[in-house]
Amino acid sequence: MGLLFLRRAAAFHRRAAPLCRRAVLRRASTKPVAIAYDLETTSAWPATAEVVQLAFTNVANSDEHFQALVLPEGGVDGGAAAVHGYTKASLKKKRALPFDVAWGMARDWLDAVRDDRPVVLAAHNGDRFDHPILRRLVAKHAAEADLASALWFDTLPLAREAFPDRRGPGSHTLGRLFSDATGGPLGGAHDALADARAVAEVWPWLVERRGEAWDDHLAALAAPRAAAKPKRKRRAPSKAAAAGPPPEDIESLPGVGPYLAKQLRAREIADRVALEQFYRVECASSSDEVYARLAAMLPRVNKFALRKVARGLAVTPPLDVPGNGTAVASC
Repeated sequence: MGLLFLRRAAAFHRRAAPLCRRAVLRRASTKPVAIAYDLETTSAWPATAEVVQLAFTNVANSDEHFQALVLPEGGVDGGAAAVHGYTKASLKKKRALPFDVAWGMARDWLDAVRDDRPVVLAAHNGDRFDHPILRRLVAKHAAEADLASALWFDTLPLAREAFPDRRGPGSHTLGRLFSDATGGPLGGAHDALADARAVAEVWPWLVERRGEAWDDHLAALAAPRAAAKPKRKRRAPSKAAAAGPPPEDIESLPGVGPYLAKQLRAREIADRVALEQFYRVECASSSDEVYARLAAMLPRVNKFALRKVARGLAVTPPLDVPGNGTAVASC
């Protein structure tokens, strides 16, 4: 009996072990893949720039990378040509690819590296430059769904957090950060692959400098947005606040500020009841009549304030004040 039990237990273990291993691998596979990338473009304007070179690097293994020259539809402006050394003619000679072809190859490379895991695409100053350009061109030439599940990260704000005392131009450039991280200069600057590899080097270094574990940093980026701290609901006003200031407060009326209240009190109109009686006893039928009487009485007071007071009085129902009912109702 005992031997039969052991045999059945061994058989169950043989069947369950692969399932357990797959479950463990599935949980481990939820860790996002960090990809650093860089674009070289035809101009410095993100809204219209086209890509002339793009490169992606796996942060975990810089030997896993992809790069391609891209043939833009338009021309390359003089500044970009001077920096990159690319012109439309030189790109044609080098057999640069149309963007849709280059992106299709890049997408296949990303799919192979990520292996159904979430992917984080990081670039230096990406929020202002690389990210919007890449999203715009992918939506135009390929399928916007290609990047629908991608997470985006910009290493520039992280650098500013790490070095808050640095000021002035060039304080947080990729070249300077690379030198800080490695102790050597960044070779091949303004080459997409060199810059992407620099981002892959600088990004974990900045995270570590901030005192955060790299795995925790990636996990935080991949956390659902719904898990973010909910916005604090606005507190409902109390009943006392909803009821408004007491009736006798003259400054509770729209447009009555300290200066106007002082002028009214000097004319023995010291509270809201007195002011309402003032215009209702005179049988004012509209805010224009109230405004005319106030303007005649207070010629030096701001006319916009008086107009606001007149409108407020005209739409305010009569106050039910004991002892003053006859005067209020006489109109």
